[in-house]
Amino acid sequence: GRILRERDVSLIMASLAVFQVLLYRYTGASDVNCGIPVSNRDTTAAEKLIGFFVNTVVVRTDLSANPSFATVLDRVQAVARGVYAHCHLPFDRLVEKLKPHRDSSRNPLFQITFQMGHLPPLELEGLAVAGVFEQDYGIVRCDLELCLGEEGRAIVVYNRDLYRPDTIAELGRRFQMLWEGVVAAPERPIGDLPMMSEAEQHNITVEWNDTAARHGADRCI
Repeated sequence: GRILRERDVSLIMASLAVFQVLLYRYTGASDVNCGIPVSNRDTTAAEKLIGFFVNTVVVRTDLSANPSFATVLDRVQAVARGVYAHCHLPFDRLVEKLKPHRDSSRNPLFQITFQMGHLPPLELEGLAVAGVFEQDYGIVRCDLELCLGEEGRAIVVYNRDLYRPDTIAELGRRFQMLWEGVVAAPERPIGDLPMMSEAEQHNITVEWNDTAARHGADRCI
């Protein structure tokens, strides 16, 4: 909460910034695009109308030169303000205007979406539900879709040709670790933010490197 109050940003903008930093750390790509759905029911007249008002906007963030997370947060917020000011522009018109290279197997302009909203817990009479459950959507709209709930829950939809369930579970753990690092030191460069626990770091740097072996004194290396 402190970093949000100090920099006057919303939780969704901060979460988007952390998510884009996560993508940067995984891919090395410093130009990160995320599609974000917007409801476009922002007038009283539209509240009671029947129809699908959802549009998609694209938040493109520059993560080059290993900036601090605080700088990334400022960039995300500045870009998002400009994007939301034009959120009524249909996504199809945006694609038509930009004329990107088209591939029928991929969504134009972005392959990852992010959204945040209310995800009520799954409650079944007489049953306690916990942990992760999978659902096969058959066809996915993007390579990766993350929906964060304000209650701390999350839904991840992903392309099984690209990701395995354990990879997605690891992605979630890294996301949480990044958040913890951001809260502890928002001025730290994004390339230095922790993505592993102390136990994982000890395993890699100490246990896996414990390769000492005895060799006979008569051997020459």
